Parts: sequence; structure tokens; C-alpha cells
Amino acid sequence: MRTALALPNRAYAATITGGSWLAGMPASAAGQLEMAQRARSTNALAASTILLLDLGAARALRFFALYRHNLSAAATWRVGIGTTSGGTDVYAGSAVTAWPMEASQATLAPLGLEQDTWRTAEDWISPIVLPQYYTGRYVKIEIFDTGNAAGYVQTRVWASGGMILPRAPNVGMQIGRTPLSGANRADGGSRRFTRRRAPRTAQIVIDQLAGVDAAQMLEIERIADVTEDVLYLHDVDDLALTQRYGFVGNLSRLSGLEFPYTTEHRKGFALEQRV
Repeated sequence: MRTALALPNRAYAATITGGSWLAGMPASAAGQLEMAQRARSTNALAASTILLLDLGAARALRFFALYRHNLSAAATWRVGIGTTSGGTDVYAGSAVTAWPMEASQATLAPLGLEQDTWRTAEDWISPIVLPQYYTGRYVKIEIFDTGNAAGYVQTRVWASGGMILPRAPNVGMQIGRTPLSGANRADGGSRRFTRRRAPRTAQIVIDQLAGVDAAQMLEIERIADVTEDVLYLHDVDDLALTQRYGFVGNLSRLSGLEFPYTTEHRKGFALEQRV
């Protein structure tokens, strides 16, 4: 298992164009910091659902995601990196499914659990992890979802470098949710409920860190603090699990670098999804 923390999202500072997008939900909205902002295409044609990112300078990139999207079960997408706008001379990716967890989710049907609405019931990320770090200024995102029942595609986009943690998280890591729903009682004693979204959470501890690895993890904490967005990728070698457990969020608390051994260290992270 190889867990990654990806940051910073270069889309936030990028100039985003390409495709055909609504005036009120333009291509640039895919990279706005506010989570409610999304780009929405004017139709579902492949030529309309292209995002061209100009990062302003060449950046090391490896981790990509579409999120807060409406992609259908048949949707695929691909990433390219180039030295010119729309170019893919640095990296030319192949189209991959937007739903790597589709097969495992299908196991709900025999249990009588929801199968038709799960894609829209949660803010799932659609991840792509490149085989190595590539450096380039221009990113091309192509989305293929011509059969989308809505007649359009809407999405946000993530593009960044980051760190694959040098060791697997310790036994005892926790994946969960922060319950925000509430219940109270009426004067007659009956209970009334308010259902709210429950942000996903992850708590991980990495042990036996060498000096350089520990320093890099401290740098991630310094850069992100508890204010900057982080893409949590549960296992870069299993995108189905990453889609199920991964999210765009923030470090929910900072922890110190522990010195339990003479030459090795321990470091923990706690993250919570942005909603």
C-alpha cells in the first residue's frame, strides 16, 4: 500500500480555457478555490469537455483528479502535459474510467442496497496517478462522456505534485466520517432529525522514517498547515480503493515529529474532507 498526499493544487492559480462551457460556469470555475464553483459544458460532446490549464510556469506533476462532477458510469478521461497549450509532448496519457470502484460497488445489488444513486450521493474523486513525475507548464484534460443523461459535464479539477509516503501507514490507521447530522426532541418527546453531509476523514501514522523522509513530511505540514487543500490518495496502486476512501480536504490537526528511535522517526497526519 502506497499512500500519497498531493499538493498544492496548481489548478487554483492556473488560467483554464478550452472546450465549450457555460458563461455562468466557465472553464475557469473548475479551478476556483470555492468548492461550490464548477465548470459546466454547453453539451456533452467530447470537443466541448476539454480543459486546458496554463500553470504559468513548468511544474512537477503526478497526481490528478476530477471531483464534484456528474460523470456517468461510461465516462472516461485522460491527462496530457505539454510545452505548449494543448500539447502532450511531455506526457500523453490514455483514457481511463472515471469510476474505478464500479466493480466493487456492484456488490451492493445482491444485498438490496442502493445501486442506482450512489454516484450522485457522494462527492467521489476520479483519480489519475502518473507513473512518475513529469515537469510541464501546460495540462490538457479530456473528458469523454457523450452519453451523459444530463446533456452536459460539470466538474472541478486537481493537478499537482506531492509525496508518496515512504512507508505504508501503521496498523491502526483509521478511515471514517465526521457526523454532522443532528437529532432533537419535540415537546411531546418525538425525535426530529436533520441530515447533513458527513465529511470523510483519514488518520495515519508513518513509522521508521529516515531523516530526509521525515523532513519532507514536515515540509508538507508546513506548506499545507490546516488551511490549504490536500488531495488524499489512499493507495496509488489501487485506484478503486483510492476513489472509495480518497478526498480533497485539509489537515485537521498538526502533530509533532516523534523521536522513538535513535535514527528513525514517527509522524502522523489527520485529514478531513472539504464539503
